[in-house]
Amino acid sequence: MLAARTLCGHFKDIIIIEKDKYPSQAGPRNGTPQSNHIHVLLIKGKEILLRLFPDLERNLVAKGAHIVNLTNDVDYYVGTGYSIKFESNLTTIACTRQLLEHEIRNEILEFPNVNVRENTWATGLVVAKDEKTKRSICKGVTLISTNTNSEETIVGDLVVDTSGRESKTSEWLYRLGRAGARARRCLLQFAVGATRGRVDRAAHRVRPARLDDSGSARARLAGARLAQRLSGRQRREVA
Repeated sequence: MLAARTLCGHFKDIIIIEKDKYPSQAGPRNGTPQSNHIHVLLIKGKEILLRLFPDLERNLVAKGAHIVNLTNDVDYYVGTGYSIKFESNLTTIACTRQLLEHEIRNEILEFPNVNVRENTWATGLVVAKDEKTKRSICKGVTLISTNTNSEETIVGDLVVDTSGRESKTSEWLYRLGRAGARARRCLLQFAVGATRGRVDRAAHRVRPARLDDSGSARARLAGARLAQRLSGRQRREVA
């Protein structure tokens, strides 16, 4: 969505290929299984989002998001205990990833040159020889729609792959006889857990179960809802 917003001022038509079906309201979808965890919108990220979508903060707050001071309003638990709280100018928006994504989708779809193809998978790259340079360049992508179970080709001036770790670009380039980007992987034994509840009175600080290199964060979401996240490299069972 952010890539589409960045490009919409430079291209006549933007087509977003989305394998999921977007929910009509803020809610989970298959493509974001981690969306129920706490997601911290960092300061620079907030600045970029508000530059791209000036009304985003107001719309989020109207639907239950909170403006929080990261050093004074959030409980951080680390190996030495709870962090010290103090006032600062480090304020950001606290909400669920589901709400944030939903509002960004609403904003980007207001642009008349942006269209979304839902329930559609990109299956390969279209490569052709440029008449001027005589070099092979990417001219588009091949698609398959699960709505119609049909295949088609979309031709464009620029193809942007934002599929993250599920990217098939290297595989597609290999099939075309071209070496893909060299991948470097770093395997981590890291686990994250999250829980939600309702707050009927002032929340008490609760020391989480011990984790090596542990971290814990607790944040108010919308209304009286509360979310807490535990993370660490290796969990130890505590009697």
